[in-house]
Amino acid sequence: CPIPLLKVKKTIDRLQPGQILEVWGTDPATKIELQKFCEKEGYKLIEIIDTEGYFKMFYKKVKRR
Repeated sequence: CPIPLLKVKKTIDRLQPGQILEVWGTDPATKIELQKFCEKEGYKLIEIIDTEGYFKMFYKKVKRR
């Protein structure tokens, strides 16, 4: 489902360089898609925390788009 990726893109584009976005999810495919997207777009993955039933990902905006 592309909805989580579209929401992340819309949100991260509004952030200033240096700000961090925290993303929560439950679908393992979303985790993979977000990692690929952020790597391609130049956002830095800071950390992934896997917990029972969901995960949290933290991305830092490193450049102005």
